[in-house]
This record gives sequence, C-alpha cells and structure tokens, in this order.
Amino acid sequence: MLTIAVIVASLLPFLLAPLRARLFGPDGRGEFAFFQSSFTIIAAASALGYRHAHYQRAHRQARSGSLLGQRGILATAAVGLVIGLPLATVAFLQVGTPVGYGLLLASFAGPLFASTQLEVAEAQWQGNQGRVAALAGGPPAAEFVLNLVLFFLRSLTVATGIVVTLAAEALRIGTAIRSRVLRSKRLKATESLGDDPAPTAGDSRRLLKEAAVLAPALLAPLLASNIDAVIYGGLASTALLGFYAVSKIATSVLILAATTLEGRFLRLAHSRGVLWSSSVAVSLLLVLGALGTGVGHLVVPVLFGEAFRPAGSALPVTALAGVFGGLFVLLSARAAREGRGKSALHAALACFTVVVLGCLSVTTGTSVTPTTMALPLVAAYAVACLSLIVVLIRNEKTP
Repeated sequence: MLTIAVIVASLLPFLLAPLRARLFGPDGRGEFAFFQSSFTIIAAASALGYRHAHYQRAHRQARSGSLLGQRGILATAAVGLVIGLPLATVAFLQVGTPVGYGLLLASFAGPLFASTQLEVAEAQWQGNQGRVAALAGGPPAAEFVLNLVLFFLRSLTVATGIVVTLAAEALRIGTAIRSRVLRSKRLKATESLGDDPAPTAGDSRRLLKEAAVLAPALLAPLLASNIDAVIYGGLASTALLGFYAVSKIATSVLILAATTLEGRFLRLAHSRGVLWSSSVAVSLLLVLGALGTGVGHLVVPVLFGEAFRPAGSALPVTALAGVFGGLFVLLSARAAREGRGKSALHAALACFTVVVLGCLSVTTGTSVTPTTMALPLVAAYAVACLSLIVVLIRNEKTP
C-alpha cells in the first residue's frame, strides 16, 4: 500500500500540468520545461552514482558509509558547479531571469543531492517503505499543495513555479538529513556494543570511486530524457518545446514509476531471474502507458487547450519511450547489484550518444514536431535495454 501511495503522490505534480500549460502558454511552458530538465541534470549529475554504489557494496556486505566524506563533498560540489553554471548562464541569456536564478541556486547544492541519494538507496535496500514514502512521496505532495495555493491566490507564474520546485526539493533534502542523523545515532550505539563498526574515511573514499564508475549508468536515463529539452531549447522555439514538454509527461511518469519500484524489481530479479522480472516490468509499464496514451490523446485538447493539440498526437511515441526508459532504470540497478558496472556503463554511453545525435538530427530536418522530437528517446532506450538484457542473462547462465 505504501508503494501505491508513493506512486500516487509522485504523480500529483503532473496533475498540475494542464493548469500550468494554460497559465504559462506555450512559450512559458517551454521556459519551465527548460528549468525542469536543467535542474534534473544538475541534481542527478552532482549526485554521481552514489545510489547504485550503495547497492553494489551492500551486495558484497561492505560498509558503504553514512556520509560522503571530504572528497565526496568536494567532488559532488565541483560537478554541480561545472554543469550548473553554464546552464544557468544559458538561461539568463536566452530563456529567462527566474530560470537562471533557480539553476544558479541548484548549482551549489551538489553535496546535498548526493547525500539524499544515499539515504534513498539505504531505504530501498532495507525495504523500509516508510522512509521510501517520505523521501519519494512527500516532496511531490508538498509541491502539489503549494502550487494549488498559488493558483487560488492567482500567483502561479513561471517564477513562483520554480520557487515551489526548489522548496519541494529542499523538503526532500531535509527529510534525508533527518534520516541520516537518526541512522548515525543507531550506528554509534551498535559500535559501542561492538556489533557493527562505524564506516571509516577509507570506506567513503572507496564509495566515491565506485560512485564515479557507476555514475554514467545511473545518470543515462535521466540525462537522456532531459538533455533533449536543453538541445531543443537551444535549436527550436520555446513554444515548440512547450508542446513537446506536454507530450513527454508520459515518458516522465513511466520512468518515475520504475524508479519507485526499483527495490522490488531487484528482489524479484534475484529470485525469478532477469528475463522473467523484465517481462513483468515491461507488461506493467505497457499497461500504464497504454492507459495514459488512450486517455491523454482524447483529453489533451480539453485540458491543455487547443493550442496544445500537437502534444496529444505525440503521446504514443513518448509513452513507448517511457516504457523502455523505465526498464533501463531497473536493468541498470540490477547490473550494479551484480557487479556489472562496465556493462551498464557501455549501455549508458550508447543510450546518451543515440539520444544526443538523434536530437541534433531531428532539428536539422525540414519538419520538427513533438512526434519526431520523441523518436530519439525510443531508439536510445531500446538499444540500451537490449544490450543490458543480453549481458544479464549471460551472467545468470555463468556458473
């Protein structure tokens, strides 16, 4: 029940998409899409691969450390600044001042994003559904409520929408900090009894190395599903990006659902095998995607307005991209657990390369539409999933 509650809470902000689209208009929706994608890239990249590194070390029963350590803090801060500052500069120059300030603030939060992902991984691995619900479901619910309040106060704009997104992420970070403090107290208690020695600085350094190696595999689904908005934002109009952003709701929802179910998939794959568990995951994602596409195609003009009708025609393609993207999230987690970091890395690089080249190719065409803009995502995720499935099945057959 908690898993269902988390999924429902995570879907709440998407219910505001029609409201935002009508209030912002195509151009404003494009600006907000640029912020959302850039913010996701900053948060994910600065967190490196800490979540999967935790899974991998936990599988080996190695201490992963409850803190990043000095080197981890410096590394995540550096990544956040290197990626965030250029995106903020582009926003100031080409998109909008509120977007630029929001991304500038996110650029300095790299260590906070990374430590939060460590707590998410710990909760997923331990099967602590209460903590998973607080970390994954609480912030979206808060974002939903705050947006509604702003709407009724007639104050919901691109700028205030950005503030709400930042506030929701701050809530997630605060929840993670509280969880880490409580866990640290328990570790000190067990250490005093001699049951479980506390992680050392060496543990944190080794965790950082593994997080750096696993980062591409973990980041690829998020980067591939967000870098397109950055590319299209620079090479297409903000209005066209607004149409595309609405159609991509299907992709985002399915990837979010897969991420929420990551812990359950790992346990299922361990007991039943990769092929069977992947079939179950694909079936579930296809059902969700088909339902969303069928309903969305009919109601997009009604909910978002006639101006967003092109977004409805692209839903079947963006939903298919979400199915493959969600499966890639799950398979990447499984690969990390089995110590197949290099295989996941190769698949991630292929995924990212295909989507970047595909987006650049689409923008050079004579007719750019939301439907054609989504095709690179489908191709990229499909290639990555196929390569990982082959590797993981071979790994299962190896004695």
